[in-house]
Amino acid sequence: MDETDKPFGQARPVTASKDNAVDPTPSLLSFGETIALIRQRLNVSSERAAAVVRDALKSGELHIIRDDHVDPISGSQFAIVEEDFLDWLNRQVATPQVARKPDRERARQAAIELWGTAGPPDHLSNLSICRDVAQWLKKNDQAADISDATILRAVGRR
Repeated sequence: MDETDKPFGQARPVTASKDNAVDPTPSLLSFGETIALIRQRLNVSSERAAAVVRDALKSGELHIIRDDHVDPISGSQFAIVEEDFLDWLNRQVATPQVARKPDRERARQAAIELWGTAGPPDHLSNLSICRDVAQWLKKNDQAADISDATILRAVGRR
């Protein structure tokens, strides 16, 4: 098996010649460029984008290469191989996390289902309200550790 027979995905040295005009240097992204790309693609803050970069690096799926220039944002002399990063990012975007409604909103919705838009009757104790809402959430597969204080705020009792 010669160099051209290696399976895709295995790193191999590429030499450029007049017959082979392949650029041997992979396209690189500085950390600053990576953060900017994530901000644009995912519409998130710089802080969130930096967290995504950290997650990507922790995954072990990215190749980091020493670069000749210093990234003005991070001060780093290392860069991420663009193709690896884009592959990783596309896989993350392809399997989005299901966004969950905030606890207070779920408790408010449970109260509306139980007592209508008027809310719980005045004669019901706070303990009964919290118990009923928690049971409704559990029965409707929305169970979570929602505090009694959050439930009471959702129904206007706090």
